[in-house]
Amino acid sequence: MHNLNSLLWNSSSAFRDTIALLKTKNQLEIKGIASLALPSFLKALYTAISPRPLLFINSQESLNSLHKFSNQLKRLETENEIVPTSQVSLLEGLGESEHHFAKISELLNIWLNAQNSFVIASAKSLIQPVMPIDKFKHNQIILQKKQSLNLTTLLAQLVSLGYKRVDTVLDIGCFALRGDILDIYSAGLAVRLNFFGDEIESLKPFEPWTQRSIRNQELEKVIISPLRPFIFDFAEKSNNLQKLVLELEETQAEFWRQDLNNGDWQRFIPWLEDDLCSILDYFPTDGLIVIEEPMALEAQLQRIYERLAQELEHKLTRKYLPNSQKLLLEKIIQIPQTIFAKLADKKVLKIISG
Repeated sequence: MHNLNSLLWNSSSAFRDTIALLKTKNQLEIKGIASLALPSFLKALYTAISPRPLLFINSQESLNSLHKFSNQLKRLETENEIVPTSQVSLLEGLGESEHHFAKISELLNIWLNAQNSFVIASAKSLIQPVMPIDKFKHNQIILQKKQSLNLTTLLAQLVSLGYKRVDTVLDIGCFALRGDILDIYSAGLAVRLNFFGDEIESLKPFEPWTQRSIRNQELEKVIISPLRPFIFDFAEKSNNLQKLVLELEETQAEFWRQDLNNGDWQRFIPWLEDDLCSILDYFPTDGLIVIEEPMALEAQLQRIYERLAQELEHKLTRKYLPNSQKLLLEKIIQIPQTIFAKLADKKVLKIISG
């Protein structure tokens, strides 16, 4: 244990010792930081490790508490992002908006590129399933200046990755084609492609709110990342899903049939993706994860697991979920219990009160 009591972090020998220890240790515990001093400590810590990313796992469970803490940091001129939290049970697949998925994708892209970032997460946000890293990279679209490509194929690729075609691009996850100009708002970047025939003549960032290209800025290459947590051929898997429907209670079976007929894939994630990963898998090994009250986090994850176990037993008994998939479903509800194992492979600073 290492004690920190000074609010003047940058001039504190204890703070400097902590920074030095983080260079040689992957797991470190400190205590003695009052809750009111935590935002200023994290600001100093983030500055000290820059440009490496920082992930702060807050001990608070409510979304309001996360936003309150985020605003405290912003008042200290420390920009940060909050990992969106799903309000849907892991056993119900995914039921969030496209904007929710777009935000998750943006964070994954930032972490894959080890970009400087300050992100706040809760226990619940850590267990959201996403595709494996290799699949995420495989589904990225690389666009380069002077590259020749089939525009029709590119537009189809964008749709398959979760992008929506609109008349004017104003929000992340949208694209628009006007003559020889293609606008795409990908994760963290709005880019304008000017075509000459099938060739990309120029790549320029633009401001969606003004629709103007940014002066004197031209890009040689951009990477368009998936805006869905999973990419798959829904039609290819629909026959197997239809068989699972036969195991269900009739009212629940009708809900499944409606989703299948509408091509709504979100409910069926457990049966469409063989390998479910956590967002923690994307966090770079040279980044720093700060956990406020690790015992509280462990208790929260245990409660989430216990609720999921009770939910699974109830839904299997009532035939709301297919009993033939019990082993797979049991694997899914164990995701909360894998979080600390994943943290063991990262650089972690644990803050303990007292």
